[in-house]
Amino acid sequence: MSPKGSRKDCGASASSNPYAGPKLPHFVRVDAGQGLLRHSPNCLACGDENPSTMGLRMWRVGDEVHGEVTLPPVLEGAPGIAHGGITAAVLDDVLGTQAMLGAETMSVTVHLEVDYYRPVRLGRRLTLRGRTIQIDGRKVSVAAELHDDDGLLAEGRGLFLCVPPEHFIAGVA
Repeated sequence: MSPKGSRKDCGASASSNPYAGPKLPHFVRVDAGQGLLRHSPNCLACGDENPSTMGLRMWRVGDEVHGEVTLPPVLEGAPGIAHGGITAAVLDDVLGTQAMLGAETMSVTVHLEVDYYRPVRLGRRLTLRGRTIQIDGRKVSVAAELHDDDGLLAEGRGLFLCVPPEHFIAGVA
């Protein structure tokens, strides 16, 4: 199902729109041979160069972002259970990647909402699925689900705002 709304403000040609970019924003890498999506090598959730990474792996399936992660004991909140903020961070990373792919440009989190249904156990393989709900001008609404083998653990919804590349470049110096 295609998202409602227009892509003209976020994903238009670069000549007419300062927020536009290529099909994948320049900092979203697709690893050769594996098709894995990573937006920053130092990202806490998915960065392959961050020694503290959660190890989230994401890939594109049609118009959706899919992912998997196994959270280590260092991310514990209650005994044997991931801290709720870690669950939110994993969902935010999938939602943000989905927003960038859906809008075909860079974006930032404006609003994040998470519904927790069951404890997220450490050491279990978790799967995620994101989808674009609506694109309205610079605003991109997305949703994601977090599952383990026993079913749905949490759902996230986010509102992201398309931003020009300079938004990120300024913070790199």
